[in-house]
Amino acid sequence: MKVLFIKDLAGQGRKGELKEVADGYGLNFLVKQGFAVVATSNVQLHKAHSEEALKKETEKTKKQALVMKTELEKRTFTIKSKIGNSGKLFGAIREKDIAEVILDTCAYSINPKFIHISEPIKTTGPHTASAILPANITTTIHLQIEAA
Repeated sequence: MKVLFIKDLAGQGRKGELKEVADGYGLNFLVKQGFAVVATSNVQLHKAHSEEALKKETEKTKKQALVMKTELEKRTFTIKSKIGNSGKLFGAIREKDIAEVILDTCAYSINPKFIHISEPIKTTGPHTASAILPANITTTIHLQIEAA
């Protein structure tokens, strides 16, 4: 019998996988315990449509991320911060600050967890950061830190 796994089961199958198993094992264990469903023609058709929809959604996300990347790379984002007598910032510019300025400037929402700066920015002038966009596309963000 063919079954479609709806949960991962170590050593047997992963979620979304179609597999041929013995009838007794499939019905008495996999289906009864909720690890799989019997892969009727409707279930297999639904799985094929789901995979196709997921593929289209992935392509759409990738295209949007590439547009986002080009938009972010051609801009320089200005962040104003208070500065002390020594020329250093009070505090530091963090990933959260970069995400906020991007959201305010071009309405792209980037999770600060996906923004990387090599070390906290504590001086004025040009700096760079990198960000991982959806579909694992990496971009460089150009920053200009100025005194407020």
